[in-house]
Amino acid sequence: TVNYSCLCGQNIATVPTGYSYYNLTTSGTDTKTLTSNIEVTGDLYISNGTTLDVSTSNRFISVFRNWTNYGSFTERNGTVRLKGGAGYAQSSANTTSAIYATSEETFYNLVVQKGAVDALNYDTYDSLLVNIRITNLLTLSVGNIKLGSYDLILDVGASTSGGGYMNSNPAISPMVDYSMIETNGTGVIKKLYSAIPSAQIKFPVGTEAFTSLGWRVYIYSPLWLTLNAGTTLNGTAPDPSSVSVKVIDAKEPNLTATTDYITRYWEVSPYLVSTPDYSISYKYTGYLNFNTSL
Repeated sequence: TVNYSCLCGQNIATVPTGYSYYNLTTSGTDTKTLTSNIEVTGDLYISNGTTLDVSTSNRFISVFRNWTNYGSFTERNGTVRLKGGAGYAQSSANTTSAIYATSEETFYNLVVQKGAVDALNYDTYDSLLVNIRITNLLTLSVGNIKLGSYDLILDVGASTSGGGYMNSNPAISPMVDYSMIETNGTGVIKKLYSAIPSAQIKFPVGTEAFTSLGWRVYIYSPLWLTLNAGTTLNGTAPDPSSVSVKVIDAKEPNLTATTDYITRYWEVSPYLVSTPDYSISYKYTGYLNFNTSL
C-alpha cells in the first residue's frame, strides 16, 4: 500500500512504465493531485479530510478492486476505468469489486472493463454501495454493474455506450464476454432532463439468476427511450425532471395470459414530467447459461 499522508497538498507520483500501484490511499489533509494516468491493481481509498484530484490535465484512473471515498473526488473531465479479469491480482477468483462513498459519487466518464470472462470460473461485476452519477459517458465493455438498492444517474448531458453479449453463442466458445447494468434490487437507471424533446438514450439493463441446477443465467434486456413531448416541471439541479428504468425478471402483474409469455417486464417511471410522450423499444435476447460452482 502506498499512502499519501502529508498534512498538506501532494502530487501523486508517476510510476515507471510497466509498474502500477497495488493499494493506493490518500490520508492526512488537503488535495492529492495526479501528475499522470495511474493504475491501481488493488483498492483505491480516499480518506476523510482529503481530496483526490485528476488535475486540469484530466488524468485517467484504472482501479482493479474497490473504490472507497470517505473524502472528496474532483472528477473534472477525467475517466475512471473499473478493471480486472482473469490473471490479475485479486482477493479471490471472482473479479468483483464495489464503489462506496459517504454521499453520491460523481464520475465524468466511467468505463467498466473487467477483462476476459471465463464462464466456468469467474463472475465479473461491480456492486454499488452508493448512488453514482455520470455526467458525460458510461461505457460498458466487459462485466456488469449491480445496482442493488442504489441508483445509477445519467446527468442531463450523459449517455451510454456498449453493453450486451460480445460472443452471444456459448456453444462456439467457452469464453463469453458480457456487460450490462443489473437491476437486481430497488435501484434504477435514472436519466435527467432539462428540456423536451430529447435524443434517444439506451438503458443497457439485464438480470442475473440461478437455475435449479446451479447454472448462472444472464439475460440482457436493453431498452431505448426517446422523450418526444411533455413538459419538464423542473429542469435544474438538484432535483430535475427524470425518467427511471429497470427490468424485472418476473411475469408482468397485469398479464392474464397463462401460456406463451416471457417472465420479464420493464418499468418506466417519469418524475416531474407533465403529459410525457415516449418512443420506446426494448429487446429480449434470451440468456447465457454459465455452469458454475461459485
